[in-house]
Amino acid sequence: MMFEVAEAHRAHPLERVCGDACLVSQDDWGVKCVILDGVGHGPKAHRVASQLLGFMREHVVRDPSKCLQALHCEAAGSEGAVAGVMFIERASGTLSYAALGNTVARVFGRHRRQFISQPGVLGQRMRSLLPQTAQVAPGDVVVLHTDGISGNFDAVNLPELRVASAQSLVATLIEHFSKPYDDAGCIVVKVLP
Repeated sequence: MMFEVAEAHRAHPLERVCGDACLVSQDDWGVKCVILDGVGHGPKAHRVASQLLGFMREHVVRDPSKCLQALHCEAAGSEGAVAGVMFIERASGTLSYAALGNTVARVFGRHRRQFISQPGVLGQRMRSLLPQTAQVAPGDVVVLHTDGISGNFDAVNLPELRVASAQSLVATLIEHFSKPYDDAGCIVVKVLP
């Protein structure tokens, strides 16, 4: 299975730095996606999100729940953040996901699905996590985003969802669906035919 991936983020319009951060990496095994939203916006949120993003670059465990537990420990003593962690295995098409706080993950394709994020804040409070899995297939589009993106998009008001490139989609989501009073972060993974 082949993937086309893209990520983008935008700072709150009155800030110079963004408190949302995205990490996307691919290897022979598959794709790793991490979306982070530091509490608030501005320099403090940016500092926390950047610290956690750096930590996740080095964290190689392919279990979203274990990643979130490690992020929770790493964020201890900070203002906190929310996060979603997703892995998609190339050989099987198995998507695994877990999230803490108000991040969103959705699959558009032959089956539509929105995943559930557990309440909490990394470094502050974390309940039991809810690991979730799904199968993806060629033609599916996976979107992860922070609460700075309105979830009011689908194939009706975003007809290019299934045909545009991943880079074009993240740019469209940031430009047309981001909220004017918050940072925004978005990841798109297209499963190629």
